[in-house]
Amino acid sequence: MPLAVRRVGGTEAGAATYTLGPGEAFRLDACTFRVAWSNTGIFVTPTLQARNQGGDLIADIAAPSVVLSNPEFPSGFSYTVPAVMADAVTIQAPDGYGGYLLHDFGGTVTTSQITGAFDAPPATQGWATEVWLKSAGAASMGPVIGTETVENTDTVPVTLTAPIAAGHHLLIHVIFLSPQNWINPVTADQPVVTDSVGGNPLVPPPVPNVLLPVWGQTSLQRSDGLFLSSWVVFLEIVNPLAAGDTVTLTNVRGPMEWLRADVNDLTGLDGPGPIGPNAGGNYIQIGQTPGASPFTSTATPTPKWVGPVLINDSEIFPLGGNLDVSLARGETHPIPEPFSSQTPAPTYAQMGLPDLHLRQGDTITATSMDETGPRVGDLIENFLIYAVDE
Repeated sequence: MPLAVRRVGGTEAGAATYTLGPGEAFRLDACTFRVAWSNTGIFVTPTLQARNQGGDLIADIAAPSVVLSNPEFPSGFSYTVPAVMADAVTIQAPDGYGGYLLHDFGGTVTTSQITGAFDAPPATQGWATEVWLKSAGAASMGPVIGTETVENTDTVPVTLTAPIAAGHHLLIHVIFLSPQNWINPVTADQPVVTDSVGGNPLVPPPVPNVLLPVWGQTSLQRSDGLFLSSWVVFLEIVNPLAAGDTVTLTNVRGPMEWLRADVNDLTGLDGPGPIGPNAGGNYIQIGQTPGASPFTSTATPTPKWVGPVLINDSEIFPLGGNLDVSLARGETHPIPEPFSSQTPAPTYAQMGLPDLHLRQGDTITATSMDETGPRVGDLIENFLIYAVDE
């Protein structure tokens, strides 16, 4: 019986899968792949899974884990002009960071560029955007009252942990990993937002720029080609929501590989549309992609800061390191204790395979896991399968 090599090849986010074709059957002898891990979580466990054509798991083989003893966790953006402030909400994303805040500059117009900084470890790139809001008086943003993270889906349901009253606005902030650049979309594909009570409309996109379906967009490309993007939308609360009610956002562009949503209660904003212009000028959104930290925005004309301003930002960090994985048929040894990786230098893991005979419609998947499940921020590269045809 000949030995054949199946090359999945390429680079896949989170997992790479080979499906046996019509009439194909073989005994799995060995496989190799590389995990390029992201700066997320505490450890990485490279894993090989086999499923039958009905999707039932028939093998789940874990190689030794790598403990990320020195992961790079960003500490966020801070802003020094025209007011000293820092992100109120911070989010760790796959090889990245997201944060946002609402600052009320009051009724006095201050003309100034804004100076920002992201702290060590240095990011490869960062982006900050500002959204001017309308308010007759003081406006404020409460703490997060709901958060949810999902993978490989276009829909994220968030359960509220506190009520939100009629006349307020619910801020929905999302940050996600996908193959699409979310800046300057070519279609007006505003997300769909529903809630378990109903009758609470989404604030419409700005006019005349109807192609901008969301507010405060950032979109930064990782070294693997995937984009880390973030933005906000606002839900006008006509019918109050209670703790335990749900708000569901659907991204109409399709599934995101990793998606997190956070929601906050905004008070004091004008309704129904709380977006500028205001007394500070006809600004809706400006942005800055710094090449270094600190940076100064270069908007023209110089922004006039007044009233409530929402600032959304994100950063990209290099991939954490590489783990080369080899699994071969033979005696299956107990998994040894996890070992540490102090640097991004390539690391090697080895594991035995049980006797696996696969046929048409079965699948073999190379992936990486941690205590929460699949690590979708990791990359699976150069998946090779060595098998004896049957």
